[in-house]
Amino acid sequence: MTLRPRLSVRTQKQLTRLMQAILLGIVAYGLIFSQPKAITNGTIALLITAVPAILERNYDVPLDPWLGLWITLAVFLHTMGSAGLYARIEWWDHLTHAMSASLVA
Repeated sequence: MTLRPRLSVRTQKQLTRLMQAILLGIVAYGLIFSQPKAITNGTIALLITAVPAILERNYDVPLDPWLGLWITLAVFLHTMGSAGLYARIEWWDHLTHAMSASLVA
């Protein structure tokens, strides 16, 4: 029995691409407005979201699309937190650390 929501592989990939596009927007914002924190956090997050695809393509490591979505969501939430949500939403830190911890576990 799985507890995952029923989303198609296509939908999972679309959600991943949407979060990657937002991360790219954060990097662009950082470049336009000379914000090194946004550039650094967004770039590192984008690189991390590429890891599942690189592992599949270059090393023939089969990964469930859910894992790619989960990884992307974890780094996306952290990046959004560093973009201001940690200061504005009291529980955001708990959310991001729970996501990361569940991913590592």
